[in-house]
Amino acid sequence: MGSSLLPARWGGRVVMVGPYGDCIQYEYAEPPLLFPEQDCARVVTSSATELLLRVSPVAVAVLTPAATAASAGARLLAASAAFEARSSLAAELLRGLSQTELREGVAACIEAAEHEMSAGRQLSLLRAAAYGKPYIRHAGAAPSGGGGEGGEGGEGGEG
Repeated sequence: MGSSLLPARWGGRVVMVGPYGDCIQYEYAEPPLLFPEQDCARVVTSSATELLLRVSPVAVAVLTPAATAASAGARLLAASAAFEARSSLAAELLRGLSQTELREGVAACIEAAEHEMSAGRQLSLLRAAAYGKPYIRHAGAAPSGGGGEGGEGGEGGEG
């Protein structure tokens, strides 16, 4: 698990110690076998096998509820969810993000999706990134003054 997490077993308890001394404990009815791997710890009992992973910092920032989060990714995810629910709150949440925050939010949602194991949550994160991306003005592009929804030309060079 590299230097970011230390797994340890004591009887029927598995303790995961983080890089800053924080820890979390898991109790098992029987003493499990513990196999540290490069990016996780595998816990094996007679009835189940579990993978214990450290949650990436970007996933923590994006998946924190938007009402309590300063993360642009969390606010973009909330705006996307509001849009899917056809709520007028979506436009308000999106207007609250600066261009820099939009770029950061899109990048954070994509990075969080890379670390996510749940397909449904991964899809929500990618939808949020796709929702925010069209609102990012590209460097060198003139600000649109007409308010039309046709978008700006100049996206053909991206890949």
